[in-house]
Amino acid sequence: MAPAFQRCESHPGKLLTVHLRDVADRMARHGPLLPLAGLFHDAGKATEFFQMYLKGLPVADLRLKQHAHLGGVWLLHHLLPKVALNQLGMDQAILLYLMVICHHTGLKNAMDSLPPADDSGQERWTKQLQALDHQGAELWFTTALNEPVSKVDSKLPWTKLRRQLFRALHSVTSDLAIMSRFQHALRSFGTLIEADRDSATGYALDAFQSPARYTIGHLDQFRANGNFGVAGDPRVVSARQQLFQAAVAGANSQPGNSGYLWTLTASTGAGKTLAALGWALRRRDTRIAAGLPPCPIIYALPFTSIIDQNAAVLRRIWGDNEPDESTLGVHHHIAEPGELAQSGEQSLARTWVEGWRADIVCTTFVQVVNALFHGTVADARRFSKLAGSILILDEVQAIPSKFWPLINVALRTLSSQWNTDVLLMTATQPAIFESTEIHELCPDLSEATRSVFDRYDVHVQTKEELSLTSLAARVCAVVSEPHNPSCLVILNTIQEALDLFALVRGTLPTDTLVYHLSTNLRPKDRKRILAEIAKCAGHSHVLIATQVVEAGVDLSFDVVFRALAPLDAVVQAAGRCNRHGTGPRGRVYLVNTKDQTGHLIYGDILIAAARDALTTRAAQTGIFSEPNLRECVVEYFRLVATRTGRSTHRKVMEAIQLWEFAFLRGTGIEDQKDMDKVVQLIDERGETVSHYVEVDSSDAEIWRQFSDAISSGDPSKRRSRLRQLRPEFGQRTVNVSRRFAAHRDSLFESTGVIHVPQSVCQQFYDINTGWKRS
Repeated sequence: MAPAFQRCESHPGKLLTVHLRDVADRMARHGPLLPLAGLFHDAGKATEFFQMYLKGLPVADLRLKQHAHLGGVWLLHHLLPKVALNQLGMDQAILLYLMVICHHTGLKNAMDSLPPADDSGQERWTKQLQALDHQGAELWFTTALNEPVSKVDSKLPWTKLRRQLFRALHSVTSDLAIMSRFQHALRSFGTLIEADRDSATGYALDAFQSPARYTIGHLDQFRANGNFGVAGDPRVVSARQQLFQAAVAGANSQPGNSGYLWTLTASTGAGKTLAALGWALRRRDTRIAAGLPPCPIIYALPFTSIIDQNAAVLRRIWGDNEPDESTLGVHHHIAEPGELAQSGEQSLARTWVEGWRADIVCTTFVQVVNALFHGTVADARRFSKLAGSILILDEVQAIPSKFWPLINVALRTLSSQWNTDVLLMTATQPAIFESTEIHELCPDLSEATRSVFDRYDVHVQTKEELSLTSLAARVCAVVSEPHNPSCLVILNTIQEALDLFALVRGTLPTDTLVYHLSTNLRPKDRKRILAEIAKCAGHSHVLIATQVVEAGVDLSFDVVFRALAPLDAVVQAAGRCNRHGTGPRGRVYLVNTKDQTGHLIYGDILIAAARDALTTRAAQTGIFSEPNLRECVVEYFRLVATRTGRSTHRKVMEAIQLWEFAFLRGTGIEDQKDMDKVVQLIDERGETVSHYVEVDSSDAEIWRQFSDAISSGDPSKRRSRLRQLRPEFGQRTVNVSRRFAAHRDSLFESTGVIHVPQSVCQQFYDINTGWKRS
């Protein structure tokens, strides 16, 4: 009979030794040391406590079934002699140890993980060690590693190890070297997570390796069918064609066996989305021809509200049939996870978080930044997909300026070390990279072509503060002009937009269409409103919105009002004015609202830089054209770069140097000074609550199916059903400030979502304005 160790199971019906060797084999292609983490990651499951738990037998102290720390200490015990002989660096040994002890929790601060437990934890280890078949384990590991493996114990020189690790981490000092080591840690950890999950699920080694699905042929067919943008001024259409052709041709301008940094800087409405997709598809072909494997194309946008629009374009490019999840993945944050999210591999949150395994993935900047810095189980797994991919950052100027130096280092390392091609796409290229570091794809257009993008005048009217009542009067006056112009108003807060909406709708004739658009509405209702606005051509209509319409939303208005904001946001707002060049010359009014919410939302540095750049440009008449606005942006970004301090960058790089993964994602912080180490684009996860809102019977039916899936006793069926429901569920969910949240129901703790049934919907929600905030 085989030794007891070799009879243990890792999962029901699966031998532990088979799983350990399988995970190690999957990791071998990613580096010579990584199989060690694979061999030891679940070794702690060999205790009698875990085996009892796996068989459904009672375990008096459930902490005794925990296995990750035991496997990590076991591995570290094996590695330290190699460190003493200089066969292995201390940082390498500790990384492998961290990967094992954190493979269910996410990477923790390295220094805090030595030792990984208090006295009670030490007592638990002692009991676990006594419940192991040491002789059988030593025999199996010695054979698997082809070298002696001694008996494990938990008595390690933790204080000495901390000192050695501190010195090792401080031995690397340049930003690029620090980031390189950090990204190596993320990728190594993500590789373990992926291998472990795939092995446990039973996927074959190359189950997710397949030829590229989307090809340049799909895009050529899309264009041949007349789908290259909407109808517009023939000169605008011609300029879009030039941009597309230049971007596709530019994909071959650099060797395909390495990653590079690219930019695509063109006016709003110039067709950047299709040009970027054309570049990405051709670039992937170039990479494959040079010997690199097929890679995903990850298309990131600043707001969840515009992901569906991009995904809709990609579905049209694919053709008549709906692309499956292996072809097109849409990943963004849907709902705040509740307690279930922390309860193990079958949690709701993990069920709905994409692994970025699709051929093309649409996601958000938030998810990309989390993948670059946070080191959670899911984020590290996604980093392993970023490494070696094609990454498009659309409207990159939306990233806060304090993070620009950090993003510079992260993307340069991602490109040079992992062969990732990164494209930064915007109408207003921020000063993230020096011109010598990047390859610009936009062609040098002729004077005649450049003149096409002179579609509006900007009226700078920020010297005097304007009340919402006065602004409403101005909007109503514009809409009442003889030729019935359409009007867009963009304000800095949801409350301002709602208040102005009420004022304008109460003043204009009832036959004038007035719309509101913000994240106060469910995605389903935002989509409906956008579709209604698209049909308003020739009719007088007003849209009062927040910055949710400033990126990627294909709308065009005769007149735009924009509350004072960073200049890149002003450019995006102006890009909705006479977008296709087919109407009368557009008018963009930049106004200063009385409450000066721009300072609260964006900060003093950006608003002051915008005001200074605009004042210089509009000093004489207060009016300038679209080309002058683009020139103004150059001065604006120069001012932002010089006025933005590097203190945040230095604090974050210190955390990256010391592998303070928990601090980087904002957990475990007790000292206020460590808050500067947090890298988060949106700091509101604790401030909002997700609500599933039922407006009609279809919403009620989706909730019924969701409830049935949650209560399913079969984890596999549950995961599958939740994954199928995810898109429709997210369309009916709205995040609400805790101040305005409804009463939590019994399902909230397990789902993180408050259910608002159809019977009480009108108390809380309006389909035209969204959540009721009174």
